[in-house]
Amino acid sequence: MTHPIFEIWNEEAPPEFPKATRLTASRLDKCKTRWGETPEAGYDQKMIYWIDLIRSCKTRPHLIGDNDRGWVMDFDYLTRNDTIHVQLSEGRFKVKPRPIKDDRPPYYNATPETRTVIGTCADCGEAVEGTPESAQVFEQGTSTCSACHIKSPEYRKSLPWGRSTP
Repeated sequence: MTHPIFEIWNEEAPPEFPKATRLTASRLDKCKTRWGETPEAGYDQKMIYWIDLIRSCKTRPHLIGDNDRGWVMDFDYLTRNDTIHVQLSEGRFKVKPRPIKDDRPPYYNATPETRTVIGTCADCGEAVEGTPESAQVFEQGTSTCSACHIKSPEYRKSLPWGRSTP
């Protein structure tokens, strides 16, 4: 005796999930109930629904143990009640992009791809790299590179402890 949801779980579940080894009478009843709740009509569409649902779980860190308890979803959790599979199909536990709050000027976020030479240091003569935004701040002939800046007496005086750096 077997059920499509049971078979799909054991075939498609990510390796982090424990396999379901026995289809007990209680598990079979829950599978039949969940199968009947599947919104798609027809056997093939129901199969696709459950395959996609179980495969999608590997992209949800919370379900594969990336949570405060190391909890991992198992077969019994998936079939426990009528809301779990619905919530998963609606996107529950998906990683949501978090906006990065960065109040720094754009030139602090320069990457090797976005940096170009924007001028030369007035003290050491070395080329100074930055972004186009930082080029607007850098004044040719009067600005210094960061290495020279931290050595300057003005910078040393501005330190909270009021003494020079080693």
